[in-house]
Amino acid sequence: MVICLMSKVTLYVKDPFVSDELGENFAQAVNFCLDQLASQKGLKFKIKNPERFNFEPKEILVNLIVMYSNMSQLEKF
Repeated sequence: MVICLMSKVTLYVKDPFVSDELGENFAQAVNFCLDQLASQKGLKFKIKNPERFNFEPKEILVNLIVMYSNMSQLEKF
């Protein structure tokens, strides 16, 4: 899962995610994912067989929060 990998990478390597090339897009992507899963929009996600698609919204939310926590030390983020 890409989000799980990103949460682990941001623990050790933060600078590329706040660079001029990637910084704004990365922050927008993380915000978008969090908004889609944690707001009223998240109630629209209905999957009959979530295990078939490895869809684990709680795990995704945890990894997003870990990314926020990892990046919170950088004011630029």
